[in-house]
Amino acid sequence: MLAPPATVRVDLDGDVDQEDFGHFQACLSGPDVQLVPGCEGADLDSDGDVCQDDFGVFQACMSGANIPADPNCAN
Repeated sequence: MLAPPATVRVDLDGDVDQEDFGHFQACLSGPDVQLVPGCEGADLDSDGDVCQDDFGVFQACMSGANIPADPNCAN
């Protein structure tokens, strides 16, 4: 089974807001901590963990509710 693509827009509604952050936060574990099943998409830098580096990517893409996200952000 293929892992889902990494994305900051978990709910796919076009913005990056608290709903998306909720999923990311639940997956946040730390450097070199193995991914929990279902969190593959939160590994925004594709290094096998969800840590502060991934949060940096997420934070740069945060737009807010009903504010379209930058199309250059991770899907």
